[in-house]
Amino acid sequence: MTVTGAVAVDAQEPAPDSTADSTAAPTPDSSRTRLPTVTVKAARASQSTFAVPLAITVVARERLENRRGYSLDEALQDVPGVVAQSRYGGSDIKLSIRGFGARGAGDRSNAGTSRGVRVLLDGIPETEPDGRTSFDLIDLAAAERVEVVRSNASALWGNAGGGVVSISTVPSFEKFFADLQQIGGSFGLRRSVVRAGTRLGTGSLAATFTNTSQNGGRDHSDSRRFLLNTALTSRLGDRTDLGLFVSAANDLFHIPGPLTMAEALATPRIANATYASRDERRFNRLGRIGMTLEHSFD
Repeated sequence: MTVTGAVAVDAQEPAPDSTADSTAAPTPDSSRTRLPTVTVKAARASQSTFAVPLAITVVARERLENRRGYSLDEALQDVPGVVAQSRYGGSDIKLSIRGFGARGAGDRSNAGTSRGVRVLLDGIPETEPDGRTSFDLIDLAAAERVEVVRSNASALWGNAGGGVVSISTVPSFEKFFADLQQIGGSFGLRRSVVRAGTRLGTGSLAATFTNTSQNGGRDHSDSRRFLLNTALTSRLGDRTDLGLFVSAANDLFHIPGPLTMAEALATPRIANATYASRDERRFNRLGRIGMTLEHSFD
């Protein structure tokens, strides 16, 4: 008698129905298991930096006072695990957190950019979807605090494999204020900063205008930047806040280019002849309007 599989059948029993065998349920695969559904919920909430499972450093405004403030390297130079270096003294910096991050490749479109670290300005990403960050709209004269997450934060902030640098320009004040700051330094550094703010009912309006210029430490390394930052914040309810942020910049810096070892030892302040003849530079004029709406559900 022909039987299915290796099951023994008594000779006196009727033969099994072949039609029933073809429709019988298949033997379950013991190597496949259906796991229970896992639901993950995330919500923003205030928490102490000591309780967050991330390495966080906060740079307060007091540490930014009386500095040139042209680029982020001056704010982050004392943060452990962070390497921020300016190539020619302008906003073209290399930003690396715990070895992760790279300077933008190229001399024009990618000069003054970085990759691998997410940068936020008042909660609005300066980092593009591909991980490239331009620093044209960032000036420490308007910064109230700088928060640095020195950990892989891509699960919370997307393209932030190397970490996060969050800059806030919203000042805390109770009544109208205005101040003027003038800074001068070597290599023709001139910086003028005008800051003002006023209360508007339950909200506030603050603005910062910065004009910075310098000749640079090498030929063809001069730079200038005009930057305007305004922040309008309003409390719409007990648990709802609205923010409107307007930023504009006119940023120009020249690129002196690399030197050979012999040139660097003999005349370190000269510019690369090819770069000088082509007038290599980065010149960006840009503006941005951003809005944030925060509501606490619980």
